[in-house]
Amino acid sequence: MLTHGPWRVGKNGEVVTDSVVGLGPCDAETLEYYGGNVICETVTPSNAALIAVAPEILEILQSLYDAGVFDMLIDGIPSQIEVEQLIRRAHEFSA
Repeated sequence: MLTHGPWRVGKNGEVVTDSVVGLGPCDAETLEYYGGNVICETVTPSNAALIAVAPEILEILQSLYDAGVFDMLIDGIPSQIEVEQLIRRAHEFSA
């Protein structure tokens, strides 16, 4: 089961979420330390940024697929700006 997004980079560089789906709840001390429920802990900053946007990337790709964008272009698909923002976020910590 996929853990629902949004995901984000936590207090110490790990990837966290407020969701407990697929994870189970953390205790208060763990939530305070990490800033959320941990998706992954040992990860480089650039990979953390990419992992954190993974649920949104999947959602946009699913929308494109469901809309038949691979067969033809139609109205209602995610905008170029949304795609550009996700790409920018994924590269946020890359140097």
